Order: sequence, then C-alpha cells, then structure tokens
Amino acid sequence: MSDLASVFVHPIVNNIIDIAASLIKEGFLSVHGVKKEVEKLSSNLSSIQAVLKDAEERQLDKPPLRDWLAKLKNIAWDIEDILDTYATEAFLWKRKQQVRTFRPPFSLSKASYESDVADKIKEISEKLAVISEEKSKFHLNIISDFGRSGSHFKSSSEKEVKAVEFWLQLELTGNRKSLGGAQEKLEDIGKKIVGKCKGLPLAVKAMGVSSHQCCQVESGESGFFSEESRHAAFHCEDLENPILQIVENSKKLRTFQVHGLYLKRTGQENGTLHKMFDSLHYIRVLDLSYSDTELPSSIEKLKLLRYLNLSGTQIKELPNSICNLYNLQTLKLLGCLWLSELPKDLDNLVNLRHLELDEIFWFNCRMLPSKMGDLTTLKKLNVFPVSETNGHGIEELKEMAYVTALHVLKLENAVTKVDVESNEKEGFRKQVLDWSGRDFNEEDEVKREGELEGLKHNSNLEELAIRHFVGSNFPSWMIGGLLQNLVTLSLYHCTKCKTISLGQLPCLRELYIKGMQKLEEWPQDQYTSLCMLHVINCPKLRKLPNFMSDLRVLKLKRCDSLKALPKAPSLMFLILINNLVLEDWQEGSSTTQYDEGNLAGQLRPALNGPLELKLVNCPKIQALPRLCAPQKLEISGCEMRSVFPVPCFAQRLQHLALDTCSNVTLERATPNTNSLCSLVISNISNLTSFPKFPHLSGLKSFYISDCKCLTSLSEAEGSLKSLSTLQILSIQRCPKLESLPDEELPTALECLMIGSCPMLKSLGAKETLKSLLFLKDLYVEDCPSIQFLPEEGLPPSLQHLKIHGCPLLIEECQKEGAGATEWPKIMNVPDLEIDSIKLSYTQICQRKKYGFVDLFALKNSFLFSFAPYNEDV
Repeated sequence: MSDLASVFVHPIVNNIIDIAASLIKEGFLSVHGVKKEVEKLSSNLSSIQAVLKDAEERQLDKPPLRDWLAKLKNIAWDIEDILDTYATEAFLWKRKQQVRTFRPPFSLSKASYESDVADKIKEISEKLAVISEEKSKFHLNIISDFGRSGSHFKSSSEKEVKAVEFWLQLELTGNRKSLGGAQEKLEDIGKKIVGKCKGLPLAVKAMGVSSHQCCQVESGESGFFSEESRHAAFHCEDLENPILQIVENSKKLRTFQVHGLYLKRTGQENGTLHKMFDSLHYIRVLDLSYSDTELPSSIEKLKLLRYLNLSGTQIKELPNSICNLYNLQTLKLLGCLWLSELPKDLDNLVNLRHLELDEIFWFNCRMLPSKMGDLTTLKKLNVFPVSETNGHGIEELKEMAYVTALHVLKLENAVTKVDVESNEKEGFRKQVLDWSGRDFNEEDEVKREGELEGLKHNSNLEELAIRHFVGSNFPSWMIGGLLQNLVTLSLYHCTKCKTISLGQLPCLRELYIKGMQKLEEWPQDQYTSLCMLHVINCPKLRKLPNFMSDLRVLKLKRCDSLKALPKAPSLMFLILINNLVLEDWQEGSSTTQYDEGNLAGQLRPALNGPLELKLVNCPKIQALPRLCAPQKLEISGCEMRSVFPVPCFAQRLQHLALDTCSNVTLERATPNTNSLCSLVISNISNLTSFPKFPHLSGLKSFYISDCKCLTSLSEAEGSLKSLSTLQILSIQRCPKLESLPDEELPTALECLMIGSCPMLKSLGAKETLKSLLFLKDLYVEDCPSIQFLPEEGLPPSLQHLKIHGCPLLIEECQKEGAGATEWPKIMNVPDLEIDSIKLSYTQICQRKKYGFVDLFALKNSFLFSFAPYNEDV
C-alpha cells in the first residue's frame, strides 16, 4: 500500500538530480556506458520533477496517485543509493591518485566496478521509465510554488483528517495477515496522527507512518521488517535476533538507532555489529549512544554514513578505519569518559561538519590528531586545545572557514605570534578564549596581551567569552567599536584587569563578569541595550554605571566594596547576595510619582520596581524602597526594620520567603495582603509560635523549617484555621515542636508533610486529621516520639500515606488482633509506604493472608541478606 508521507519524494528526487549533475561536472563518469545511463536517468527524473509538486498536493483525493508516488519514492531511494555509492567510490579513487598515502578500503578494479554500476543504473532506469510513463494518466500540471496555500488544498481540515483515517484503514486492511500483533500498535499510532494533523494539510502528509519503511522494536516485542524498511529503532535488551532479521530481510536500511543496549562481543570485534556493517551498506544514520559496545573496524564499510553518535558509551578508542568514512558529517562523542585519543588520520574526514566532544576529553587526551586544520568543512568544534606540537597550533584555525562556534583552550601554548583573524569567517558567531589559569610573571603578562590582540574578530561575532586572561588590558578590537553585533560578553577570572572599558557596543544585551579580583573601575559608558548583568566575586569593584535604561535582570554577588546600585527603571529581577557594604538603593530606580494618601486605587504594578527580588546577607539594607512592589520576595540574613515601608505596595506580593532573620518578628515581616499564595519561614531563631493571620486569606502553601525555638504552631486559638484557603502545610526540622494544635487545621488542606521533629508526640486531637475532608497526601518522617495516629483516624479522601523513621508508630502498625489500633486506621489507604515498603491496594488486601509483620520482615531479609522471598507478596 502507499505511504502518505510522500511529501518527501520531492527532496529525494532533487538530491538525485544534484548527485548526477555533480558526477557529470566532476568528470567521474569516465566509462561511456555509465555516463549515458546517468544522463538518461537524470532526464527522466527531471520530467517527473516538473509535475511532482502537483502530484503531492493532489494525492489525498486520489488513492491511485498516492500509490504512484509510493512506487516513485521507493525507486528514488534505490537510485539515490546507487549513485551515492558510486560518487563515493569515484571520489576515493581520485583521492588515491592525489594522495598516495591514503588507502581506500575498497579494492575492486575501477573498470569492473563502473561496468557493474552501468548495468545497475540501466536496470533501474528502465523501471523508472515505466513509472514516468504512468504519470500521463493523472493529467498533472507543472507548478512552481509549493506550500500550504496551494490551490488544490481543501479549506476544511475535516477532509485531511478523513484522509488519514482512510489511509490507515487501507494500511491495516491490506496488511492484516502479515502484521499480526503489530496491527493494534499501528491503530494507536493512527489515532495519534489524526489528532496531531487537524487543520495542517502538509502535516497530514509529513506525519504519515508506513509499517514498510519504519520499524520500532520494544522489549518483549518482535519487529516487523520488510524489504522496503528504511528506518529501525530498538529499545530492547536482546539485539541479536532483531539484527539478524534486518540482515536477512531489510538490506536497504538507512537509519539504525539503539540506546543503552548490551551487545555481545566476539573476540576483539563486536560480532553483532560486524554482521550488520557487512550487509547493510546504505546506512546514513547510526546511533549507538549509551550502549555497552566497542566499534568494530568494519565500520568503514558504511561508506554512505553521514551521522554517527557514540555518546555515553564506554568506548576506549576509535578504530582508525573510521577515518575512511568520506561522507561522515557528524561525529558525536559526548560523555565518553574512557576515550582518551582520536584516530590519527582524522583529517581524512573532509566532509566532517560537527565534531562534538566534552571539554574534559581535551584535558585527558594523550595525543591530539595532527592537521586539524585540514578539516575545512567543520562548522561545530566544541573545543580546540592549543598544543606546542606541530600540527596542533593555533594556526590550524585559519583554514576552518565555516566554524560558527569555537572554544579555544590553553592559549598560552601558542608558541608563534598569534595571527588568526576571523574576518573571512562570515558565519562565525560564538567564541570562547581560554587560558589555563596558572600563575604567570610580568613577561607572560605581556605575551598574553599580545595573544589576545592577535585574535581579531569581525563584526559578525555575537557571543564572546574570555577566561583566565592574565593581562592587564583588553585588546583594542574589543574597545575600538569592531564588535557592533556582539550580544553576549563573558569575562571570567581575568584577575589582573583593574578596569573594563568596552567602548560602544550597541547590541550588547547580556554581560557576565566573574572572579575579576582587581577590578575597581567601570567607566560610565552607555549601555542602552543591556538587559542582563551578572557581577560575581569582584571584591574591589566600587561603582557600577549610574544609569542603565533597559536593564531587566541584575545579579550582584560577593562585591564587597560596592555601595550603590545603578538606576534601572526597567528592572524586573534583582538578586543581591553577600554584598557587605551595599546600602539602601535610591528611589531613583523608579520614576513613578505617587500620592501616598490615594495610592491604593492608583497602583500600577508595571511601574513599581522588580517583579522578583532576592536579598541574601546584605546587612546594610534595612528596608525596601518605598516604591518597591515585587511579586516574589526572598530575604535571608538581612537585619531589616521593615519589609514594606508603604504597606499598600504589598498587594502585588504572591511569594514570600524569610530565612535567618533573627531580629525581625513574623508579624512585622509578613505584609497585610490577600494576594500572598506561598509563604516560606526558615531559620527564624527567636520564633516560638505563629500569630493569627486573618489578613492572609489567599495563602495556599505554607512551609516551615529549621526553626529551633518553635514549640507551638498557634500563638492564639484559630491561628492556623484562619488560613481558610491553605492547601499545603509542611513542617520540617523543628526540634522543639511537641504537637500539632488541638484546634482544627485549615479545612481546605490537601497535603500535610511533617519531618525531622524528634519531640513531636501527637498529630493533634482525636478528630484533627479526620475532619480534613480534602486531604490527599500525608507524610510523617523521622518523628521517633510519635506512637499513635489521632484517635478518630484518617479521612476517607486520603490517597497516599508515607510513614518513615517513626519506630514507635510502625511498631503499633504491625500489631494484629484485638489489640491492634493503628492498622485499621491505615489499611484502606490506596497508596501506602511504611519504612520504604510500598504497598499497593492488592498487597494491603493480601495482609489478611501474610500479616504486616511478615511483610516487614520480608523486606529486611530481601534487602540485606538476599534470602529467598515469596513472589506472591
């Protein structure tokens, strides 16, 4: 049956025509018979190409036309395989003549091979001619535009949906006997396709899935492989049998993907993969990531391979034969912790565009491959470590004209004068320049400045990072206005720079400065486009630019000499951490004028300071600005007299976290607002109990932790119950808390979490939990003094109960018979965990047969002594 995904026929045909044209242009068709057949093939395809777009648009309404496209696609793939293989062989022969030291892995004589190719092309060209003649009966038009708005598309999405359903019905009916158990799986896939494609005519075709061409094998399932299968994905433990099926039935496979599999080995070679590589020569994509495998040298037989992913494998070395893969464009080796070197002939991969390796690989690498500069087609090279060895110098970068992003390591190893300009690298967008960070003398400092000066960049650069630079001055090209398109700049651990003058950077939006120990001055340059500024660990920095009009995010951490913030009227996120002398910021950060007597009705949230504000260990800040109205506020280690000088500005506050504020009372710190949804209280050392909160009528989450003096949750009757909308209550690490209040907890409570409260003896009065009709989750952990649950038990709404680290309570839960008081309270909870034993409802019912004591003993014996256990439990 046809394949609805025939929208992809057009790109395949285009590619074949391009390959044929390239073969003719490069003069690879030396045998007259090959050239003649290729020209004839190209002519037939060109005539089909002219009407192909019209055919693809009209296929939904014409099943015969859809069948014709399906036949065309299959034969187009076969043609592409033949021509792609021949083009590869022709290139290798030509390269062998140019470079005598290069040995292609194929030994067939050129004349014999071309004669064989001519026969194959002639045979398949005759089949194509038949298909080409059939197109006349469909009366197809020649059209030049192709897209969603084509004249043949129906305006109603219902027709597209019905078309998918019709196609699925044809697929399932036509293959009912051969599909077997796969039928239901395809039906499920079909339903998903229908749901995803509503209203998207092109997506209807693109989402089509044919059982002939794609196969996914899950654990415990058998795959359906046909001669026309092109793509296979495996998510199963046993790979031997599926691969044997592929080798036997699906020799035209193009994509092979497995993840996390263990593959059996035969001697030093991987026998399973060797069998596959020996038979499946048309694979373009091979993904073996996170598999326990070694790569056999027979990988060189996959001469059409474009993409190879070995990320996360335990591979120790790559066979040098991998360097014979002329067509390879992407090689991914991320997370290969045991890999310590690359093949010596890596420069043979002349079409390699993406070489992806972790930074740690380059530090562990025993020997770098030579002539990296010969990889002139590279677009992505994660890291390039400069070495003093010949062939690994920084001059290698001059020939990599297409690299768009590059991290250059160990720049101190540049033994010659650096002269690597990127003026001709039009696509160059991102660069990281990194020295090792070792201590240097004054002579080295001058040398480092010369190295950085020589690394000139063109105006296309968008991201630049400089790390561990030990010069005192940044290069002229940074401050001379050359980087007109720079968007992101990072300066990390440039320890000797005392000032930064960045000149005019009109597009700069993000600036990150970290570890500049001697930085003191920041000239008052204009940063009209700067949106994000992070300054971390700059202890001598005294002042920032006075005004930053477009700044949205500001983070300052460990700036011990900084006293003032810039004026930033557009600021939305402010983070201040460990800034010891930073004082109250000026009201000038917001230009809003207000009348305090009539402020409540005129509050404009967008004009009143940052939306999110975090203050940590900034002792000089004792109050927020009068115009500050954040939605999220976190304060830790700050001795503040008050939080909101103007109370009505708290009406926007939704989240408040107070930590390590020993000299502030909870009533003074918590604003009077019904907008607050989440409240976090931690490390308030002088807090013994909570006041009544009638003004927090919108509070939904309340988290309490590490309050060492807390003995009671309620200072007055009704304190917690007044939080009528509270849904989550968490109490953690409060060592003096002895009991929950006898009063009722908030009736809307859905989740109650209590942990690490060693003095807690009671979870409240007898009806405290029973009355919580919406409670779904209850966690009681590491509370060794609790022996009993409340007398009236638990509410019927409870879905999940976890009891851990409560030996007295667990002992009571194990008791059976007339004296058992706790088990009847918990036995009806659907999801029950008792000290890491997770019991389903079925297992709870089985307790009638085994008893809870037996289950508890069973857990101990299984985990710690590996004794036999009853599989029925």
